Amino acid sequence: MEFSLAEKLAVIRAIEDVIVADGRVDNREIGFMKQLSYFLNFEMSLIGEARKLSREEGMLILNGMAANKKQSLGLILKEMAGADGRVNDNELSVIYGIFADAGIDV
Repeated sequence: MEFSLAEKLAVIRAIEDVIVADGRVDNREIGFMKQLSYFLNFEMSLIGEARKLSREEGMLILNGMAANKKQSLGLILKEMAGADGRVNDNELSVIYGIFADAGIDV
């Protein structure tokens, strides 16, 4: 599955929102992000660019993605939330907010 540059930036932005939701960044989350960079075919330097994207811009891009890409994003966000061995309420809240704003069926 090929994501456009705008989609990659929006996906990375959403992933980062989940990573920081619990107030800490775990090395396992960084490792998972590196794996995703291979899977999604992006350079880690895109993370800095994704941080410049507003949440609203990101959600507009995600909302416009095809259903199969949204489904993949949903799985990625769930996996990222558990990458550090625990999922807390803040992470779940962020994920469900992204699902709602991006039009991803739960």
